[in-house]
Amino acid sequence: LGAFATWEVPPGGLFFWATLKAGMSADALLGHAVERNILFTPGRHFTPGGEACASSLRLNFSHASEADADRGLAILGDILRGAELAA
Repeated sequence: LGAFATWEVPPGGLFFWATLKAGMSADALLGHAVERNILFTPGRHFTPGGEACASSLRLNFSHASEADADRGLAILGDILRGAELAA
């Protein structure tokens, strides 16, 4: 996701947690992602009120091969480079 988000390699578990740059909306990204057959869960679903994580997303890697995960992340990067995702 390059310069559009921060994330860390998880020490275990089933998900990546990424945070988009300030002002970018995970919900807006999701709309574009679904059009390209990519699905993730916006971070707002994991906090009371949701606004604290409006720019965060949870990416599941438990059912994807490494190649599929790389392809999905590349598509998200393409979307982030070309879309207007204001929160």
